[in-house]
Order: sequence, then C-alpha cells, then structure tokens
Amino acid sequence: MFTVQIELHSIWADYLEKLWKPWFTEYKRSRKIQEHYEKLFSIYQLQKKLGEQYEPVVASGYFAGRDQMLILLLVIY
Repeated sequence: MFTVQIELHSIWADYLEKLWKPWFTEYKRSRKIQEHYEKLFSIYQLQKKLGEQYEPVVASGYFAGRDQMLILLLVIY
C-alpha cells in the first residue's frame, strides 16, 4: 500500500513538472494576449455599431519632469 502511494506521488510530481507547469505557463501568457484582443475587439464592435459617431484615438508623447523623463501612452476609448 505504501509503495503504491509513493509511486502515485512520483507519477503526480512527474506530471506536474513535465506537462502541467509548461501548459500553465503558456496558458497565462495566452490569457493576457486574449484579454488585450478582447478589448480591441470590443472597440472594433463599438466602432462598427456607432459608425462615424465613434472615433478611437491613440496618442503617445513625452512628458519632461523635473528629474525624470516619463513616457506616456494613452489609449482612449
């Protein structure tokens, strides 16, 4: 009985290391990409729905502070 538990633990640990952890790492990366895509797609759908009443604006620029340079990227929708 005890050896079966040790064997199952070993199989489970092997599964986690070789299959699940690499899958989960890729899943987290793809989930972030999917979230950004969903935001962009909702902008697209809103633009299609409202036509010329809706205009997405993307702006970027530099803001020079006293001691540091800040880079601003604004996405307005």
